Amino acid sequence: MNELVVGDFRINIKRSEIIYQKNITSLEPKVLKVLLLLAEKPGEIIPQSELLEKVWPGVIVEANTLQRCIAQLRKAFKDDAKTQKFITTHPRRGYSLVAPVDWKNTDIKKEKKHSKYLYWAVCCVFIIFALISGVTFFTSTSQSPLASFKYITPLTTTDETEFRVSFSPDGKYIAFQRYVGFQKSHIWAKNLTTNQEFLLTKNEGIYGRPKWSLDGTQIAFIQTSQTGHTQSPSPLKADSHIQLNKKVHTKMCHSIEVLTFALAKNIPQKTKTHLPCLSNKIYTLTWLAKNEVAFIFDDMHSSKVVSYKLSTQTSTTLYQNTEQTPYAVIYSAYHKKTAILQVDKKHISSLVILDNKEADFKTIALHIPDEFYQSSLGDIHWHPTEKKILLAYRHSLYEITLNGAFTQYPITTYQTIYDPVYHPNGKQIAATLGIADFDISQIQWQPNKEDKILYRSTMQESGAKYQPKGSGIAFVSNRSGHYQLWFDNGKEIQQLTHFDSKQKIKSFVWSLSGQSIILALNSQVKIINLKGEIENLNHDFEVLNIYQAIGNNQLLMKIVKEQSSELVLYNMSNSEIKSLYKKQLTWAQIDHKNRIFISDKQGNITIQNEAKDPLPVNLHGMLSHKRFLIDSDNLIINDSNGGIWQINLIEDHVKRLNDKDISAVRLDDINLEEQKLLYLRFIAGKKEIVLFN
Repeated sequence: MNELVVGDFRINIKRSEIIYQKNITSLEPKVLKVLLLLAEKPGEIIPQSELLEKVWPGVIVEANTLQRCIAQLRKAFKDDAKTQKFITTHPRRGYSLVAPVDWKNTDIKKEKKHSKYLYWAVCCVFIIFALISGVTFFTSTSQSPLASFKYITPLTTTDETEFRVSFSPDGKYIAFQRYVGFQKSHIWAKNLTTNQEFLLTKNEGIYGRPKWSLDGTQIAFIQTSQTGHTQSPSPLKADSHIQLNKKVHTKMCHSIEVLTFALAKNIPQKTKTHLPCLSNKIYTLTWLAKNEVAFIFDDMHSSKVVSYKLSTQTSTTLYQNTEQTPYAVIYSAYHKKTAILQVDKKHISSLVILDNKEADFKTIALHIPDEFYQSSLGDIHWHPTEKKILLAYRHSLYEITLNGAFTQYPITTYQTIYDPVYHPNGKQIAATLGIADFDISQIQWQPNKEDKILYRSTMQESGAKYQPKGSGIAFVSNRSGHYQLWFDNGKEIQQLTHFDSKQKIKSFVWSLSGQSIILALNSQVKIINLKGEIENLNHDFEVLNIYQAIGNNQLLMKIVKEQSSELVLYNMSNSEIKSLYKKQLTWAQIDHKNRIFISDKQGNITIQNEAKDPLPVNLHGMLSHKRFLIDSDNLIINDSNGGIWQINLIEDHVKRLNDKDISAVRLDDINLEEQKLLYLRFIAGKKEIVLFN
C-alpha cells in the first residue's frame, strides 16, 4: 500500500504526504491512520469508537483528539466543517469519507494480512532486542510514572488560548495565562476540586509564567511593556494613509509583578510592582523563599542569575559565567538547590546545579537526543522529591537525570507539548497542549496591493528567500519529516536536500548569481546547487549564522573561533576571515556603502564605525523585531506588533508596507525593485492546559 487518490489529492502513504498540484502537506502518523481507516470503507460511516480503538489502541484519549485529526485532514483537503465535501460528520455516530477514493497498486486485504504478520515479526524482534540489550543511551522508563500515563484530561475547556500553567504547593489550584489579544493576557487560577475559575489580574498585560510562592500565598510573574517619550510632530514625509509614531526614544521595560492570592481570588487585583521599568531584560522567574525570588538578568553583554528580596528590595548575584548564557532557572525547596540551563558560544546547552546553602555549583554535560533541533531546551521543572528535571520537546516529555542523561516519554498526540510541570505528588504532569500554524506569505504592492499565502501546509515552513536573477523561491520545511531545503522554480517544488535528523540547517542565503545556495549545516558552510549537489568548504571555525552574501564571493557571518563569537566577513575563495564586531548582536547586514548595521537584543539598530562611536539609526519610535534587511538606501524592519516598515535612510522617510495585522511574525526577504516581500505568517493557534496521568 504505497499510494491512494482522494478526489484530486494524491496521498503518498510511505512519506505520509498529501499532494495537490504544487502543494505538499505532511501528516502526523495518527492523522494518516485516521484517513486510511476512512478510505478502506469509502462512503461508510466509521464509528468514533472504532477509530479511537484502532488509532490509539490501549490508550484512553479525549474525543476532541479525534476531532482535531478530522479538522487537520479537512484543512489538508481544503475542506471545512460547513461544506464537508471530503469528510462528513455524523453526529454521535462517526465519520465517513465521501470523496472518490482510488487505491493505486493495492490489494487492501493482502496488505492487511501482510501488515499483521509484519506487526508480530517486529514485536518479536523488539522483545528479543529488549531482553539482550544491556545498557542503552537513554535510561529505562520503567521506574517513572511517566511511562504509565494513559489519560489526557483537559484542565481548561474554553474556546480561548490558555498556557503556562503552575501548581499551587498543595496541588489544589493551578495558575495560568489566558490570552486576550495583541500579545496580552490575564492571570487566572482554577480550583481543581470544584473546577471554579478566578480572574486574578485587574489589568491585562504582556505577562510571563505565573509562579506560586513556596507557601502558596503569593503569585509572581514578569511583565514586559514598551515605553518612550514624545517630541513635537516629525517633519518626515509619509504616505497619506500612514500615521507616524512620534516616539523617538523607545525601550522595552521589564518588571516583577506580585499578587496576594487570597485577595485576588475574591476580586481581581492590581499587581504590586517590583523593579519597575528595567531596561535590562529579565526572564524565567522562580521563588527561593517566602519573600525572595530569582531570575535571569540580561545586561546586554552577559547574563546572570540574580536573587531579589521583595521585602528589602535588594539583589544578589547567584551565578554568572561570562562564557555561558543562562536561559532557564528553577529552584527546588526539597533539594534546596537551583537548576540552571545555559548555552555556550557554540550553542551547546549544559546544566548547572547550584547549592544555595553552600554557594557552590556543579556543571553537568547534557547528552541531548538528536531529535532536538534547537540549541535551547526551553523551560524546566524539578521533580518534587527526586533528582530529575522535566522538560518537553515537540510530542514528548523528557526527564533529565543529574548525570545529564535524557529519558524520552512519547505522548500520543499530534500537538506540541509546552512548559510541563510536575504535580506536587510527583505522579501527574500538567502542560500546555497546542498547535501553531505558520505559513510563508508574500506581499506585492504593485500594480495592485496583494497579500497572499504562497506555501500552505500543516507543518513548519520558514526562511523563504527570493532567487537572485531568477523567479524561484527557496525555503526550509519539515514537511518530509526532517527540516530540509526546498526550491520552488515556479513550476514545481523540489526537495534539494535529504539530511538526517543529526544534520541541522542553521541558516542559508542565496549566492549572488542565484545558481546555488549557501547554508550553515551543523556549524559548517556548505554550497548546494539546484541539482542538489553539495560542495563542502573547509574552515577551522564554527558557523552560528549566515546573515548575507555580498560581493567578491564573501559571506557576512557570525562564527565561533578560539572559544569566542564574532561577526566576520568570510571569503569563500581563499577561506580568509576579517573580524568586524566582537560584541553580542541579534542581526547584522552590510549596505552598498559597506556600512555595517547591527541590532541588539532590545531591537535598536546602530551603524558601526571603527573610528567613532556607533551611530544610532532613527527607527521613528519603533524597535526592530528579530530580523531587518537592507536594500539600497532603505532599511526594512518588522516590529513586534506585525508591522513591516520601510525607512529611507537618505530622506528619513518611513512608510508601512503591510496592513495593520499582527500575523506577520518575521520578515524573511524583500525585493524593492519588484515591490514584493516574503514573511512568516501566523495563521492560527490553539492552546489548552491538560493533565497527563
